[in-house]
Amino acid sequence: MKRRRSEWVEIFEALGEAFFAVLRSEGAVLWRDLWEASLRRALVALGIFLLTGWLLFLLVALLTTASVLGVAAIWDLPVWQATLYVAGAVLSLALILGAVGYFAFLKRFENPLATLHARLDDHLEWWRERLLENERLIGDGENESQTSESDGAASEPAPAG
Repeated sequence: MKRRRSEWVEIFEALGEAFFAVLRSEGAVLWRDLWEASLRRALVALGIFLLTGWLLFLLVALLTTASVLGVAAIWDLPVWQATLYVAGAVLSLALILGAVGYFAFLKRFENPLATLHARLDDHLEWWRERLLENERLIGDGENESQTSESDGAASEPAPAG
């Protein structure tokens, strides 16, 4: 009786260790998937947008003073008209950088919740397949004994009547 109980204890300890090993490996794969699919791209996109904002600030500060005075002097324009030309050029550059950041990185951004959902679905599907496979293996042994009994009944000739 004690031997049987110790076997059960060993089985449950092994099951617990296997469960935690699966949790650790699933956590590692999930983190890798989230980092590769979402977080790294989000950080790159954020960096590009921060760089874009910083460049816009520098461009506005430098180009406003230098370009307005230069355009006004070269084309003999009033200062307000030269300011509009320079503002249009700065705005065009900002739109180009914003479009590059959006189309190059944010279009490929994967929602972290979608990644988590997909990983959990894969995990549950794997467990279902494994459990159903084990049930079929166990069930096949029971079905064989039932089919042999039913085969014996079916092979007897029917009474003439």
